[in-house]
Amino acid sequence: MVLMQMATGEAVPDALVAERDELCDCGLIDANGLLAHVLMPLLDTLIDPAVVISLEAAGRRGELHHGVLVGQEYMVSHQGWPGEREAEYSYVEPKMLVWALADMVNLKQSGATVQTGAVIEARVGTVEAGVRAVEGIVLSEVEGAERDWIRRALAADGTLGEAQVVLLADLIAELRSSWRMTAAWRGHRNSRVGWREAVSPCGTAALWGTGTGNRPPSRSSRAR
Repeated sequence: MVLMQMATGEAVPDALVAERDELCDCGLIDANGLLAHVLMPLLDTLIDPAVVISLEAAGRRGELHHGVLVGQEYMVSHQGWPGEREAEYSYVEPKMLVWALADMVNLKQSGATVQTGAVIEARVGTVEAGVRAVEGIVLSEVEGAERDWIRRALAADGTLGEAQVVLLADLIAELRSSWRMTAAWRGHRNSRVGWREAVSPCGTAALWGTGTGNRPPSRSSRAR
């Protein structure tokens, strides 16, 4: 906030004087109130980005707000964490953009084996019982214990077979977070154009929501 205001010629409000002093102490603002030259590529990208990619993730540890700004010459990522008043900014190589976005939402495969193409028909109440079981699990639980906890919750009403309980418990156990990615850029005659995708990662399976915007619409929600 302080750097952006100084770069655009705006006065720093009194509420941010302490933050400005910290930037002075670490050498990013000199004694004459000028910004360090090393900040110029970063600030140029922040002030006038060509594409803005925002990532909103909700998980067991809180909400995350990350993103990437694509400028004319540079790409800059920013990451913020629950309870932290500062965000981390870093340059991203264009060829690493997809990997950087995946890393921000911890998108990776676990060791769990999930049968692809499987269809599970379950009552809403049964699934909700499994999800509620996750909420009661302590993060420091012994690895594997959470799946037993979830299986017991899913099997309680007796509507699912054993194989279905095992598969659905694996999916719920791997449902660590849900996240939404939004990309926006300038279109014809400076109009705003965008695209959005919502995803709920489940380890080796993924529940994909519907994409909207100028990208062709995605297929309906499914597990794969």
